[in-house]
Amino acid sequence: MSQWSSPESRCTPLVGRDCTPAMDDPAMLFSTARIRIFGRRGCPKPFPGLQIEPFMESRLAAHEEVGSGLFRTWMRILSSPYLIAGVALLLRFGWILLGHTYRFKSTDANFGFGWEMGRIGASLASGHGFSNPFDTQTGPTAWEPPLYPYLTARVFGVFGIYSKTSAFVLLDFNSLCSALTCIPIFLIARRMFSIRVAVWSAWAWALHCITSFEKRKWNT
Repeated sequence: MSQWSSPESRCTPLVGRDCTPAMDDPAMLFSTARIRIFGRRGCPKPFPGLQIEPFMESRLAAHEEVGSGLFRTWMRILSSPYLIAGVALLLRFGWILLGHTYRFKSTDANFGFGWEMGRIGASLASGHGFSNPFDTQTGPTAWEPPLYPYLTARVFGVFGIYSKTSAFVLLDFNSLCSALTCIPIFLIARRMFSIRVAVWSAWAWALHCITSFEKRKWNT
């Protein structure tokens, strides 16, 4: 049997041997075209530069590298304590506006406006000194620490005693203090545990419903 008797024997794996088949019939010509296009074992591929799979693999690797780079960038942004504090402030401030929580009921003689601290602040703003933390005139008191009542008295002096503007300013101040708490939470957790614990702890404080929405009320 001749070495060109079948299509499977048209190429030889021996180095240096001719891989060109005979061209004595159309079927052999078709087989030759197929071999030249797709190649066979033992014969060199006619188009060695046409490497589709390595090209696609390199493209996929490039896309994966870009995606991982974007993911790392987003993780760095989301891990910023200042961004977390900013989101927390927006949530608290937005809830005050949406819920109209600066509108306090006056049926209890405005006692719900700051409770004892509001009473002492109103007493300071009206010139009666650090006194009267309850509904009646009780005189000088040490019921509350002095810092926040004096701040309340200053706001009352500028925007009015028990006014809606004063309530809005004081609630915004409460929300600012609550939002800025994210930063020490982040720093303490990072020092004591890890960066992952710090990020989760700060976001938990920023998004927790109690710390976010209860600041719309008067909780000092």
